Amino acid sequence: MSPELERNKAPYAQIADHYRTLISTGQLTEGDRIPPVSQIAEAWGVAAGTANRAIKQLRGEKLVHSTNQGTTVTATRATPNPGDLAARVSPSPDLIKVTEAETVPAEAETVPAKAYVGDLLGLDAEAGNLRVIRREAVTYRNGKPITLSVSWFPVPLSGDVPELLEPTPIPSTLKVIGEKTGRSEFDSETHIAARQADEREARHLEIAEGDTILAGAMIYRDTEGVAVEYREFVSPSEHTVSQKVRLSL
Repeated sequence: MSPELERNKAPYAQIADHYRTLISTGQLTEGDRIPPVSQIAEAWGVAAGTANRAIKQLRGEKLVHSTNQGTTVTATRATPNPGDLAARVSPSPDLIKVTEAETVPAEAETVPAKAYVGDLLGLDAEAGNLRVIRREAVTYRNGKPITLSVSWFPVPLSGDVPELLEPTPIPSTLKVIGEKTGRSEFDSETHIAARQADEREARHLEIAEGDTILAGAMIYRDTEGVAVEYREFVSPSEHTVSQKVRLSL
């Protein structure tokens, strides 16, 4: 019997959810094979492109790895690789609870999409010429840096939300995107891990290289499963990250 797809969520996202659950619950472990795209497409009754997009999503989350021999499980949870976070990162005042905070953007531009960013945003970055919007910022509290962050957005969003390309603070990117595009709800995934700061992160956070920091990654999708923002951030270890989530059961 083929798995049953829900109408209110993108098919590729449901397929990715299925295998993500199998991995997180231990039903699939490191080294286990994921069925070929052709078999997934047949089992779910979808096009091969849809099945391939689901695998790309899992690959972007560092849960699987694909070679000419097939796709295998590489991790049991979607925690960002410290190496991937070394040169980029991202929080925002709508998730980080701060008092008298000031966010100072360092960059707001379109850049070539790295493969894993394209995968997480559900874009095809393999062609090598895909571009995304990249915003980098440092958030200060009482004059002390508390977060270094980087966010990526699909370029077409700038048609409705030109503010994404302006080097000025945006208190809540999701709120602006929602207001400008008519989206009222978003699903989110957040992953946070402790690791050591590299030279760049230490310089921006005004701490010593090698100090412990909190490194996080968030992906935000609308109710159709379309990704609107991928965000990474690092904060000093003593900083508290707070998040409010509305659950619909």
